Amino acid sequence: MNKASLLTCLFLLYATSASAGLVNPGFEYGQANNTWGDHADASISPSGGWYTTESDHQIEIWGNGFNGVAAYQGSNFAELNANAVGTLYQDTTGIATGNSVGYHFAHRGRLGVDTMRLTITDLTTNQVLFSNTYSDGNTAWGYYQGTFVVPAGVSAGDKVRFAYISVSAAGNNPTYGNLLDAADFGVGVNQSVSSVPEPGTLAGLAMGGLGFLLHRRRR
Repeated sequence: MNKASLLTCLFLLYATSASAGLVNPGFEYGQANNTWGDHADASISPSGGWYTTESDHQIEIWGNGFNGVAAYQGSNFAELNANAVGTLYQDTTGIATGNSVGYHFAHRGRLGVDTMRLTITDLTTNQVLFSNTYSDGNTAWGYYQGTFVVPAGVSAGDKVRFAYISVSAAGNNPTYGNLLDAADFGVGVNQSVSSVPEPGTLAGLAMGGLGFLLHRRRR
């Protein structure tokens, strides 16, 4: 195989892989360990991939170890309830009738048991392809994965929305609850994602109590 053919194959492999899932599935926004911050959603800064229904278009990201919580994967994770009760979502195309679609994500409560709903909807036809509700406490991450076959009536050009919707959170504070990590969806998405904290996790957890005391929310 000549160099040009090899480059073409590599490009096609990359394009296929890139179109299989979401942008920034691990919520890696560069937030430092033991800190939190608001980050502009994709309507303002498209590099992050995620959108929010919150009017300020801010997504709250925690760095590994903040408030004593280690990321499920990588260094960052998101809090679904940022500055209000909201929804995090991405829109994609290329999903069609008969496709086997995979999804996975990690979910955790903040102050207790938090509940959120995952919905996958064909916005073009207003057809709900998948919907389920998940509840988890604040002592460990719950990890969920699955596959489903896309039903009739869905074309590859349709816009499909993958959305996490806040249902309830312990403490009845609209700015607290529903931590998310390792979220991906699409044709060919790998089902198995291991919980692999970054090397600084143990040190981050040791500082978690201090981070909690110093935590001052703009709320």
